[in-house]
Amino acid sequence: MNRMNASRFASIAFGMMLVTLLSSVTFSIDLQAQARPKMQIAFVSERDGNSEIYVMDENGKNLQNLTNHPLSDRNPDWSLSNQEIVFQSNRAAVDGHGQANIYVMNVDRKDLRQLTNIPEGAVQPVWSPDGSQIAFVSNQDGNSEIYVIKANGTNVRQITNHPAANTYPAWSPNGRRIAFQSDRDRAVGLDDDIYIIDANGRNIQNLTNHPGHDKLPTWSPDGQKVAFCSKREGNYNIYVIDVDGKNLRQLTDHPDKDLSPAWSPNGKEIAFSSRRRGNYDIYVTKADGTNLRQLTNHPTDDWAPTFGFVIALSVSPVGKRTTVWGRLKQDLK
Repeated sequence: MNRMNASRFASIAFGMMLVTLLSSVTFSIDLQAQARPKMQIAFVSERDGNSEIYVMDENGKNLQNLTNHPLSDRNPDWSLSNQEIVFQSNRAAVDGHGQANIYVMNVDRKDLRQLTNIPEGAVQPVWSPDGSQIAFVSNQDGNSEIYVIKANGTNVRQITNHPAANTYPAWSPNGRRIAFQSDRDRAVGLDDDIYIIDANGRNIQNLTNHPGHDKLPTWSPDGQKVAFCSKREGNYNIYVIDVDGKNLRQLTDHPDKDLSPAWSPNGKEIAFSSRRRGNYDIYVTKADGTNLRQLTNHPTDDWAPTFGFVIALSVSPVGKRTTVWGRLKQDLK
């Protein structure tokens, strides 16, 4: 083979290799373009005759019953991967009578497993931010205390230790602290308040410190604020406070009950349940209290919303492949 032919052969080989490489990149981008994050809300509803865990899109559409069991299922929370939901259920109780315990299931309704088997019960479970632990409430010590268990069901440890009721734990985004509600300062004229404690059970502080009922805390995604509901103005409304106890803001103002606030993953919205139309439904407001919208509208109660992301598969149109990662990042913001 002379030099000219060799050079021509090399050019052809390089061209074929380049085409193959570009085709691989395009194919890879096509696959990536199919993964679109879809924000969903898990909540509890009695629309099928008993308490069940449902999920719906953030606009209130595509409603699905995840648990579909004749016994009570409540208090859902999403895992770090958004592929699992932890919840409490009394489905293992004899004839439906007995204490609830904690279960985990995939969002595709497969691989249901019981995480705890505590005779005194285990309720109000929430995942740690890294997905390795679950905090919950149990009366196994004689009163309601906060406990933490590994996500595989081992190594239970007690976080709070006080004769008052300590309930509804909520992890800080960095996993170092847990907010909860307690009436431990009732002797000095306070009802339920929001407290924060280190995840090792130390350094407890009263965050709200008010004679009205402050309940059901939830952390903002940036860890700088806590949303909660309070009866301090005569009826339950949604409030937000900085983690140093300053800058209290009232987000809702309605003569009926607004309860169970939950931040969206991007921190821009707060979902909550409200009885403002005769029964509990799920509502969403911007984090500053504006742009209220109703997501569910059913004659039975819907409550306890919690946000999560599900990766939905969809084929992107030709010509838009190069924008997929920008769109993905924008959706997650």
